Amino acid sequence: MDEELFSPRAGPSGGVSLLEDPPPGGHMAPPKIGYALPDSAHSPSLARGLLRQALEGCPGDMVDTALVLVSELVTNAVLHTSSPLVLQFRVAPPHVRVSVEDSSEEQPQPHEAEAEAASGRGLWLVDAMATSWGWHLTTAGKRVWFEL
Repeated sequence: MDEELFSPRAGPSGGVSLLEDPPPGGHMAPPKIGYALPDSAHSPSLARGLLRQALEGCPGDMVDTALVLVSELVTNAVLHTSSPLVLQFRVAPPHVRVSVEDSSEEQPQPHEAEAEAASGRGLWLVDAMATSWGWHLTTAGKRVWFEL
């Protein structure tokens, strides 16, 4: 992977940060990993590569579905915003939660695509293939997520 096109969110030790601490006295949840991705046509590929690494050892059908869906979310963010992105995921086999944050506050909505259109089906795929999905506003814009 091209190290210049993405950057992990650095923690105090300089490595990839765990974005949530375990609850006091509770069991340690699987770490949530975050990466900053550029507003670039390369970002969907970078996101797939990062998620594929994190899903190593998971069932193939889950990996395939997660890669399709992360590609759709990142592609939507690149096409509809002009901002850097934050990719986050938490893997706890057999489950995974993936989110993409961008600077837009616009609500993501599936739209009816023309039969011949080359795009416009991303959120329909997310809705059809994910166990659940949604979005919420953040201080930076919005975060769209899915779970398998």
